[in-house]
Amino acid sequence: MQIRSNGVRESDFNLADLKVDSWPSRGTVSLNSDLLIVDLDFSNSSTDSASGNTVNSLWEIREGVDGFLRSDGTVIALVDKTFHLSGESFGDSYGISTRNLFTKLGVQIHPVNFREYSCQSVVENENLNEYLKIANTTSTYLKFDDHHFSKITELVRRGKQGKPGGVAFQSIDGTGNGSLIILPRPHYIGARPQQWLKLLIESCLPYFPIHLQKEFTPEEPNTEEAQSSSSSEGSQLSPSAYDRVTRLCERFPKVAEQLTDRYGKKEPLRMEDEHDVQDLFHALLRIDFHDIRAEEHSPSHAGSGSRVDFVLKEQHIGIEIKYAKDHTQESRLKKQLAEDKEQYGQHPNCDELICFIYDPEQILSNPPGFEKDMTGRTHDLDTTVIISPK
Repeated sequence: MQIRSNGVRESDFNLADLKVDSWPSRGTVSLNSDLLIVDLDFSNSSTDSASGNTVNSLWEIREGVDGFLRSDGTVIALVDKTFHLSGESFGDSYGISTRNLFTKLGVQIHPVNFREYSCQSVVENENLNEYLKIANTTSTYLKFDDHHFSKITELVRRGKQGKPGGVAFQSIDGTGNGSLIILPRPHYIGARPQQWLKLLIESCLPYFPIHLQKEFTPEEPNTEEAQSSSSSEGSQLSPSAYDRVTRLCERFPKVAEQLTDRYGKKEPLRMEDEHDVQDLFHALLRIDFHDIRAEEHSPSHAGSGSRVDFVLKEQHIGIEIKYAKDHTQESRLKKQLAEDKEQYGQHPNCDELICFIYDPEQILSNPPGFEKDMTGRTHDLDTTVIISPK
């Protein structure tokens, strides 16, 4: 099963590079060509002959998206900067721009002099709020005075009072078929691609046609099925396990803060060093996971035995805990994390590494940049770095 996507060039984040085969299903069905994700990532005009294929691809989208929507398809378009792209193929010249990509549907994408505006959610959608932490600015806005849909929902505005920067269009010409959802495009993604994809789909899910909503929404398994699924977990990472650990990383500061305000006159419990953070994190992991291997020995690395903080053996997840204590530590943290990737990469029960850096004093100067630099795949190990609070 595959999600069809259109990407153009190498960049920090490109849906063309997204390996959806590592996350092949949602709920009880496989992802399929009912969902088209269009990644509109163009930096400037081009007359390169190589752009001819890209132009042709976009023309096919423009000419075919109407029929695709009428046949119950759903399109998610990710827009950052506007563009005009031209090219040559077999002696013919081609040109297409963001503005007229969806004009047949009465939807236009306009530039704002390439100025970036902050993105603000205007609907109650927790997943969309999380998505906008990644795609937090846009330099375009949407106009849809003559749209062909029976229902529209503004999702994102450029700033609190700005024009719409993200909109969900549902039911083309009142048929009940098709959804076109346009959202700001992330500049970069500081998470595993399939986790980002999951977040994107869940942000857009309420605006899918009803039949797709049902297909994409997993049914609750009965107790016996859930136990069977849990006991049969193998080396493939369960997105739900990953979600639970990363959510714990994000919420950890709130838990630590709560423990400083205790009932009566009891001594507050403070996170004073890395061991305190490890102890509390370990206790919180016990809520969701049974088999937690604490400070396991990893195979010998660079001539000496190494230790890792935690390994969730059934889920094949390693967890490394750091505490940012002083302003000189940023380079040391990066060096330590590089070494951690090597160590966890050799661990027999670790396919995924989540590094949590607790930074209560917000010492690290550029958390998003730090996360971006250290998140990725090295030595067959997927690594996610999360700094919190930030």
